[in-house]
Amino acid sequence: MFEALRAASDIPEVRRFHIGKRVKHGPQYEQLMNEDYPYAAVIEFDDLPGLQAYLRHPGHQRVGELFYRLGEAMLAYDYEMASEL
Repeated sequence: MFEALRAASDIPEVRRFHIGKRVKHGPQYEQLMNEDYPYAAVIEFDDLPGLQAYLRHPGHQRVGELFYRLGEAMLAYDYEMASEL
């Protein structure tokens, strides 16, 4: 999976690609979480057309196959981020 993610990070429309492992350090909100997702991936694009091109790219197709086959529990969402509040 990580090899496929690394390959997908080289897709031209990807601006930044981060993978992280969950850190547990004791705050109360950790106890309130119903699900435990040990890893997170955040992929950044310039715009919606960039995201859509990434989703059609063969490198993403491989990630998608593995995502659903290997994951026990997972989420995938798309967000438009605001640079200012």
